Amino acid sequence: MTFIGIIIIIIKVGFSICEEYDEISSYFNKKKETKKMKLKIQSLMLALSVLVLAFIVIPSTADAASAVTVRQTGQGNNYVTISHDVASIIGTKRFAVQASTDKVNWSSVETNTAATQTTIRGLASGRTVYVRVRLVSPSTTGWTDYEAVTEPASTTAMIGLRQTAATTDSYTVSWNAIPGANIYKVYEINSSNLIATVAGTSFKRTGVPAGQKRRVYVEPARRASNGYIAASGYSYVGINAVTSPSKPAKNAFGIQDILSSTGKIMFRGITNGASCDGYEIVGHYLKSGKKAFSGSAGGLVSSTGYISVKKGGTYKYKMRYYVYGENNQKFYSAWSPVRYFAFNVVGGKSHYRFGSKTYTSLKPTWNKVQLAKKYIVYVSTSEKTGFKKVKTVSGKKRGCTLTRFKGKKFSRRKTYYIKVVSKVKYKKKYIKLDYHPVIKTLSW
Repeated sequence: MTFIGIIIIIIKVGFSICEEYDEISSYFNKKKETKKMKLKIQSLMLALSVLVLAFIVIPSTADAASAVTVRQTGQGNNYVTISHDVASIIGTKRFAVQASTDKVNWSSVETNTAATQTTIRGLASGRTVYVRVRLVSPSTTGWTDYEAVTEPASTTAMIGLRQTAATTDSYTVSWNAIPGANIYKVYEINSSNLIATVAGTSFKRTGVPAGQKRRVYVEPARRASNGYIAASGYSYVGINAVTSPSKPAKNAFGIQDILSSTGKIMFRGITNGASCDGYEIVGHYLKSGKKAFSGSAGGLVSSTGYISVKKGGTYKYKMRYYVYGENNQKFYSAWSPVRYFAFNVVGGKSHYRFGSKTYTSLKPTWNKVQLAKKYIVYVSTSEKTGFKKVKTVSGKKRGCTLTRFKGKKFSRRKTYYIKVVSKVKYKKKYIKLDYHPVIKTLSW
């Protein structure tokens, strides 16, 4: 009964009382049937009192129903727990609880319970269950509807968390869709550091420094339309995600040693330690572009093993860093700038007259170098410094004759170091080579 309806009834009863009072006066004046009229007045007053009491004490169905609060307080993959109460009523209250999976077919869970918490069991994982609750004592109300959700059931194998991409400031992780999950919570480092909640099956994390490793967890969950989230536990799946190392500088690698006699070469790379786990080097023939060799090494400062290289070849080579992700998956930096070298092997002969203190001539020889347009010959009495250019010959030559150094004949009492520089032309310009062979006269 509405408030307006009750007011109208009270007004009508009031008019009736007034009419009865007029009638009473008439009867009393005539001194007839006074006892009968008193009883009639008492009956009317009692009816009015009952209506007023009903208005004050008993709430309407709509008002009481709005006072029943329902919320989800727990769940598993086959049950939900809800709490329900009417805060405006003090004392013992009893409730009826029903559940449905389609809002059409309802089943009773409780019909007359004094508990303010109800657990509904036997549900499917990762599903929505519709719940309705009403008060049945001390008064009755309409139903209050609520939407609850169960946890999606999952295992590490089902989720299949993996890293699928990396850049110098980001990593991307992906996973399999889990039945019943409509969102996925992504944590980084630990369970308290939630970094994203996504609806899809991948996530790209940005703003991470190059070469860093982060522990990442994914938690399948189901979210109800009211915002409640049922999750299955972040610790189900965790992997180490990484960002790619920074690009190596041109001076971060080079040639460490060459064994001319066996045609082998060793490279050396300098890594930046904490931001990568190692490096790879690859070389190509400068003329054909075909791959010629490759090698790798790990550690802070490390060298490759000796790699076989064809004599006389001219090569371009480059380096990239790598870092290990989960299950030793490698993620790479960009390739470094290109460096060049020619594998030239130098020999030679010396000529002198018997008893003479000087050489009549020194004759260095070398192998043909691909794309070499000329060779420049330098001489020094020191292995590392002081080289002076003494001769330039055509790229078709395989040797030359030297008779003087700094205007003097070569002394047999000194050791001379001869370096042959191959001048290689590539894309219409001469390029700088990393390696130039040096030979000393005592080895002839």
